[in-house]
Amino acid sequence: MNENTKKLLDNLKKNVRGMTVGMMADSTVAIRTGFIKTPSFDLNRILSGDLFHGIPEKTLVGIAGPEHSFKSSFCMLCAADAVKEGYIPVVIDTEGGITKDFCTRWGLNVDDAIYSYEIFLERIIPFIANLKDSGMRKMIIILDSVGGLERMKTYNDALDADIKQDQGQLQRSIRTLMKLLAWVCVETDSICIFTAHMLSRPGSVPMPDDVAGGKAVKLFPSIFINLKKESMKKEEKVVGHRLVATTMKNRFYPPFQTAAIDINYQEGINRTAGLLELLLPDKANLLRKEGNSYFNISDDTKYATYDNAVEAKLLNDMPMMEKLNEWLKTTGYSTVDTNVKEAETLLGAVKEEAVKADVKGKKLKTNAKARLKTRRGFNG
Repeated sequence: MNENTKKLLDNLKKNVRGMTVGMMADSTVAIRTGFIKTPSFDLNRILSGDLFHGIPEKTLVGIAGPEHSFKSSFCMLCAADAVKEGYIPVVIDTEGGITKDFCTRWGLNVDDAIYSYEIFLERIIPFIANLKDSGMRKMIIILDSVGGLERMKTYNDALDADIKQDQGQLQRSIRTLMKLLAWVCVETDSICIFTAHMLSRPGSVPMPDDVAGGKAVKLFPSIFINLKKESMKKEEKVVGHRLVATTMKNRFYPPFQTAAIDINYQEGINRTAGLLELLLPDKANLLRKEGNSYFNISDDTKYATYDNAVEAKLLNDMPMMEKLNEWLKTTGYSTVDTNVKEAETLLGAVKEEAVKADVKGKKLKTNAKARLKTRRGFNG
């Protein structure tokens, strides 16, 4: 530490009250050492650059997608893994769709999970503040979903049969909630995962989908994941679906990367989906393919026959997984989707132009009213 830095730090510590001030190198907030795993090794990869990590501690995560795209199930699977790492699960259900059987099916012990069903932000925001004030640390907070949130005023207006226009108050309240959740995550070494609905943007010009809840839903999370669903078929029969996860935002690893999550209706989640192509000669060079069979590059022994057999074997082949993980970390291998990145940039530019046009329109309208008022005063 140089002399000027030390002098400034000493001055701040002496005169600033109520804030934590120190050197970044010594900060426990500016580093992430703990992680919880997601249901997919490939998703872990695009979140943290490591097959065995995933979501970092002190992190607010948003996950958006159409209905039946695994959002709630994803949350429960992450919560079940978080419990193994010592986290306390807290579930806030705004749609009444989280049941005991559902949570149990995905491995979450409901006897150790706190549950609240609530839709009104006026009650949820104090609830989040009390989680912080409880003194507990390492919580995994699930909010399912932002789309189910409402203001109590809407209910009261309905009782009076006098529904008034929202004027953006709901989005402002959601913004307050997002800021509070992000703060609680950092202050308590916790992780919060919330789900959100995707809004399609039809039109002649292709545009990326938007998210319900306003700008804050994408602004405050450190990680934001977009899910798309595709059908998996075998002999023309749908046997499951593949989720394509894209990190639209990631403060810990390069964003706009894609990962695969395969869900078979009979066999469940394929945790190693998406890894096979990384093992081949044009990438990690650990396996080569001849016909339907795969062989080890190192000793030319047969590894497995057929893709699904390789993926199944990987689950119990830790040496192979560690070799692949080391290759990922040393090469910085990336699956950045440039089309998604460009589309998101385009959407931001369009929104900015729309805001400018709206501001300009309001100014013109205000100026016209002022001129009209002046004329009336002059004529009068």
